[in-house]
Amino acid sequence: MKLSFSKNTYHARRSALIKELTALYPGSAPLYVLIPGGFEESRVPFRQTSSLWYLTGVTEPGSVALISEQATTIFVPNAPARATWVEAPLSATSESAHALGVAAVRHLGEPIRGYALSTLWSSDECRELITFIRTALADGARFATVIPTNGKYPEELFVERLMREIPELAGRTVSVMPALARSRQKKSPDELSRMGEAIELTMIAHHAAAQSIAPGVRESEIVAGIEFIFAESAARTAFPSIVASGEASTILHYTSHTRTLKSGGLVVVDIGAEVDGYAADISRTYPVSGKFTPRQKEVYNAVLHTQERVIRAAK
Repeated sequence: MKLSFSKNTYHARRSALIKELTALYPGSAPLYVLIPGGFEESRVPFRQTSSLWYLTGVTEPGSVALISEQATTIFVPNAPARATWVEAPLSATSESAHALGVAAVRHLGEPIRGYALSTLWSSDECRELITFIRTALADGARFATVIPTNGKYPEELFVERLMREIPELAGRTVSVMPALARSRQKKSPDELSRMGEAIELTMIAHHAAAQSIAPGVRESEIVAGIEFIFAESAARTAFPSIVASGEASTILHYTSHTRTLKSGGLVVVDIGAEVDGYAADISRTYPVSGKFTPRQKEVYNAVLHTQERVIRAAK
């Protein structure tokens, strides 16, 4: 499988995380980092959870990384029927471990039902992972992972389910998030480059949108132009594109795009490209007729001056 960065980069990230964790949670017991991935949905393009992607580059749905100071093992769903359902079988396999820069790629457990691991997975479908964890716990190991909270993110759901299967895991688990957040604070030149690409693409799409805004144009036409630019550059949308005109411009996450732009009105364009997991997010308000009315200009400038003042304060 193709990685967004070199395998050495991912190895360095994992090593830095282990170093942060051992400083945060000192002790002689072995420490494993357990990072679950996201689950696939048939009607939504899959996006890997940021933590798993950052540490491994693995894009497979339902994957789990187990990281220690000595080695990293990737567990993937046992999905023999996948090739008959989707465009390709899982690319993270036992044969691709060397390319990924990990010690091994193993199945989570028994063959899954269907082509994608469900949030309602059975214990058999994760049998190998469960056995690994139980064995490590018996040897006195600790685990750092995403601690389940009131939120129901995919990785939290997975860990919550693991803790039901292995009750003793809860008492031997610490949060990975403080150390992971610290590891990710400083961006490498390669990361900054991806961020710059995402921002530049988003700016290009904004310029194209501004040129297409006019009375009688449908919101959906503007969205089509924006997302064509992203797709043509092999990027993806960082979030659902927002092109909201008239009264819809006051709706925070409006994505219906069914309205037609009207003379004298405003249109909010809130979009972002994503390049190799790094996202941009730029929002602008445009006058449909090409020029703000005096009242629109007054409000626009009030917001602009506030933004400029906040930027100066932040610096």
